[in-house]
Amino acid sequence: MTDKNYIHIMAFRTELDEDTPDKEPLHIDSIAEEGDWRTDVQNIINENLPKHHAVFLEDDLGTDLSGFTF
Repeated sequence: MTDKNYIHIMAFRTELDEDTPDKEPLHIDSIAEEGDWRTDVQNIINENLPKHHAVFLEDDLGTDLSGFTF
């Protein structure tokens, strides 16, 4: 079995949620870094951005991937 790296698409519903330190972000989806995963991640972001205050990416360790470019 091979270990895969995953990109986790996360979101905060409101600005208040984002500004509340103990408020956990919503986990929208996880995409394995294989195949056309960049397009899959971008499509999920585009679909969810209008519904949430902020949509962002994290890796398996919870590292913020805001600087990630497609």
